[in-house]
Amino acid sequence: MEKKNIKLPNYVKEKNVMKVINASQYALILGAWSNGKSYATKNGIVRECVKRGVKFGYLRRFGKELGDEKNENYFLDCNVSDITGGEWSNIVVFRHKIYLARFNNDTSKWERGQQLGECFALNEYIEYKSRVFLDYEYLIFEEFITLDNYLDKEPYKLFRMASTLFRNKRGHVALIGNTVSPICPYYREWELLNTTKQKPNTIDTYKKEVEEDDGSKTEILIKVYMTPPLDKSSGMFFGHLGEITGGTYHVDNQPHIETDIEDLEVIYTVVFRKNDITFLMQFVHDKRLNSDYWYIQPKVSKPQKNTRLVGEFDTMAQIHTDGFTGLTTTEQKLFNFLKIGKYCFSDNLTGTLWKKCYKEV
Repeated sequence: MEKKNIKLPNYVKEKNVMKVINASQYALILGAWSNGKSYATKNGIVRECVKRGVKFGYLRRFGKELGDEKNENYFLDCNVSDITGGEWSNIVVFRHKIYLARFNNDTSKWERGQQLGECFALNEYIEYKSRVFLDYEYLIFEEFITLDNYLDKEPYKLFRMASTLFRNKRGHVALIGNTVSPICPYYREWELLNTTKQKPNTIDTYKKEVEEDDGSKTEILIKVYMTPPLDKSSGMFFGHLGEITGGTYHVDNQPHIETDIEDLEVIYTVVFRKNDITFLMQFVHDKRLNSDYWYIQPKVSKPQKNTRLVGEFDTMAQIHTDGFTGLTTTEQKLFNFLKIGKYCFSDNLTGTLWKKCYKEV
């Protein structure tokens, strides 16, 4: 019988992840859903902690995510037996603290061994400030990219959390994220300019100067590892296959114009900027459909003089507002078309990004 070559999924390798994490203070581990980046990261960090007797923090965004059972579930696939040479078999979480464990058949109870670390919530970072943390060298921030809301000044809060955990020692923060959205405050705050264009299986390095509480400056090294594409689907997913297997960003289907550009009469123009993304918004009359709506497309050039500006522009111009608040009654009527969904886009990515930006103003 002829043997068939079966192509296995291209899962992220532990040694590659750890090389990036140990070579930086902040390592962004990015890529497709379920491509093994979380597995490689937690196994690698647990292995380091067991080997050298150091600890790690496991970080989530909100306190409601800190249930022991939820956090314990995160470590279920950790290969503890291999890491400990068979001495321990599992990881358990008790009162937010993380331990090696094994089941005692005689007592029918779990025995806890070495404490590996503790679970934390970023929105509660200020509550940890007065505590003392010994021997912590790693921090895992899981699902740091979200389609929902980020914390206010979140990158700053992560920096303070890391400073509390590591004190004056060098530590390593691993930020694990699925490439679900190119809008991320860490990209902007840390000026990770190439991240949204970075190709799979590449590593970019950035240096960022931050100010400490005492006014001194500290230079931190940031590495962005765009992990390899999975190259295989389980057949259980619907829709965004590129996002699931290849690490491309999440894009929804959006309304497009149903007529030729030549049939659109531009009545009013606005340039909108949010999250370092700029949009050209034109209120148009569609001659063929005899309908009025906003047509929205990317804006790559600088706005012309006297253009109406909305959003994040460094200007004191009177024709600029932070949000879609009409400067006149007529303009407010045009902005009301946005509230009832009277808009279309040049492409799906523009529509996906604009809707997220619009929700934030």
